[in-house]
Amino acid sequence: MSLVALLLELALKELEGKNCLKEFLWVLAEGSWGVGFVAVTMFVSGNNRHTVDDVVWRKVFFVNVFFSCVSFSIVLPSIWPYLSVLHSNESVLAFAVAIYSVGEAVGSLAFGAWSNKQSFKVVVITCTLVGVVGSFLYSTAIAGGAFFGPIMILTGRFLQGLWTGGAQASQMNYLSRVLTDGDLTSMTVKMNGWACLGFVVGPAFGVIFAGQKFSLGMFQFNEITLPGYLCFLLGVMIIAAFTLFFNEDKEGLQRKDTGVAGLESDETQPLLKGPSTASPLGFGLIMCNLVFAVHFFGFALQETITTPVVQQFYGWNVFQANSLFTGAGILSLLTFVFLNYLGDSVSDRMLVFISLVIGVIGYGLLMDLPSGVLPLWRFVLGFGVVSVAFPIGRAIVVAMYSKVIGPNDQGVWMGILFAVGALARILGPFLAVKGLEFGGPALVFGGTSSIFAISLVLMVIAYRTMAPFAELHRTSELPV
Repeated sequence: MSLVALLLELALKELEGKNCLKEFLWVLAEGSWGVGFVAVTMFVSGNNRHTVDDVVWRKVFFVNVFFSCVSFSIVLPSIWPYLSVLHSNESVLAFAVAIYSVGEAVGSLAFGAWSNKQSFKVVVITCTLVGVVGSFLYSTAIAGGAFFGPIMILTGRFLQGLWTGGAQASQMNYLSRVLTDGDLTSMTVKMNGWACLGFVVGPAFGVIFAGQKFSLGMFQFNEITLPGYLCFLLGVMIIAAFTLFFNEDKEGLQRKDTGVAGLESDETQPLLKGPSTASPLGFGLIMCNLVFAVHFFGFALQETITTPVVQQFYGWNVFQANSLFTGAGILSLLTFVFLNYLGDSVSDRMLVFISLVIGVIGYGLLMDLPSGVLPLWRFVLGFGVVSVAFPIGRAIVVAMYSKVIGPNDQGVWMGILFAVGALARILGPFLAVKGLEFGGPALVFGGTSSIFAISLVLMVIAYRTMAPFAELHRTSELPV
């Protein structure tokens, strides 16, 4: 029985009882991607399976993040082949990648601010509905021909970006309101572990879709439209999961509203316990945004030109490009497994510092030789190293940023962070394509390595200001 059929069966069982969420998760664990799901289930649960992670809403978060990232990663390798069929050039590819980030920036700011005033459940379902509409437009763009087709792709990508940006900002706002300081980094890492599994499974679906071609009435299904239809289906399933299974953590929200922290220590009190009398250090927030932007700039470069580069330099096809992205997702997943078991033995700031060092090395490896030749082994090695840097930077910076903000409403702040990341992904595709045209991999990847190096130096200067809010206001002497 397919994963979709089993999920529909579980939705019907919800009408009969309340114990089907556990079965829902084990369906994921035992489905078509059994080994991967079991690994991540163990990773997510760890040794606290019957405590922290048995809270229902957290499990729904994991499912939501997984489906969302499958939706993103399966579309990515199909964009250029899709545009090629519609007779578009690489400039349109840059717009197709960047417009998603424009939507992400707008969505993170708008939905993030809205999440300060509205129920999280309402916000996340609304932004997911927007993404469902965008996925449908993307899927049916092939019927629009050479003129309307690219417009439909751009519109669909923009709406999908609204979905992603809104979901990210509202999710982190909710987490900061109901989780303790000590639990936030762990939860963020686990969510990103599910995200990485989504990045693995997405391109794998692309491999399955390769060569498929059939029609149902006016709808065409092939290897470039099926990713969009799967995004549509997964969006509907996310809405169903939140509608049937998700209940907001009223106890955590009540702690935030009343400022009651019980007998918890300073280290484990909820991040948002009431109105703050002090503001976070501006320089620390700026540096968090800068590091976040640098990592997303590198990711945008990677997602934009990887397929054209491997096709041009090595003659790879869509199947091989999908396989490369699948391998990158596996590396990212292993990175999060390592971070999960690393626990609190290494500070957030040090992990972010390490991610920048890895970025400098990885993008340096991707530079071609003076002869203009980029050996395949170096490209694959550099691609793998970069695939380790981004997940560390993305997950840990978000958690660190939330702790720097401290006891303040975080919807707008999180909207700003994700908008900054989205802006980096807007600029990245254009600079990557133009850089590849004028200077080749040496200019593109060498320049990116230099950006990481500059950020590394700036972080050393601002290191103390990036400490958690509670730590900064507990003592005037910060540990290094």
